Amino acid sequence: MTWRDTAAALPVWEAPSRTGRAAVVVAHPDDETLALAGPLDHLARNGWRLDLLVLTDGEAAYPDADDDARARLALVRRGELVAAWHLLVGAAGSPPTFAGLPDSGLTGRPDDVRAAVEPAVKDADLALGLWPDDPHPDHGAAGAAVVAAAAGVPTFVAPLWSLAWWPADDPRHPWGSACRVRLDAAAASRRQRALASHASQVRGFEGHGPLIGPAETEALLGPDGVLVRA
Repeated sequence: MTWRDTAAALPVWEAPSRTGRAAVVVAHPDDETLALAGPLDHLARNGWRLDLLVLTDGEAAYPDADDDARARLALVRRGELVAAWHLLVGAAGSPPTFAGLPDSGLTGRPDDVRAAVEPAVKDADLALGLWPDDPHPDHGAAGAAVVAAAAGVPTFVAPLWSLAWWPADDPRHPWGSACRVRLDAAAASRRQRALASHASQVRGFEGHGPLIGPAETEALLGPDGVLVRA
């Protein structure tokens, strides 16, 4: 059994009927595509304004890269994120905001994470983020900050690496409070093109990688996305 089998039995996510501003917070460039492409597509097509905060530049994706290579990768990944964001949400999205916090270091910077997330979520009508219990520490820190900052605001969070790293029947999965987000053929195509925009991850960077190859794509992406009501 895979998580897709479990997801197929989950209730379908119903996007809010009204419109407004949705605050989207992720830890790294590519999280928006891998975890949130489905709900972003629904909201963009239904008149929502989408604001994206990216907490890190993903510069530590290749741990053995030196400082200069990491600096180059940070700039590359910002450009990739902008391209992917435009493909996913088009004119519904405002230009992304980059907090520039250290990749793989969010758990050690809770005050800085909170200082970046709180103004991004303030006055939002809906918040989207990453699942606070995701096994990637940066995802957990980003998700927890969104849930804390968005108290009183409808908030949905998405698991990511738990889908690839844990068996589908692992009791740590939040299936009891999860729903599935259906992607039609057009949305799935946009997601695939957005993922291809993250070339440093799917094709590699300066002799490193790739980090998201066919096996990772198969493990992470399905016909439906998964969201959890926070």
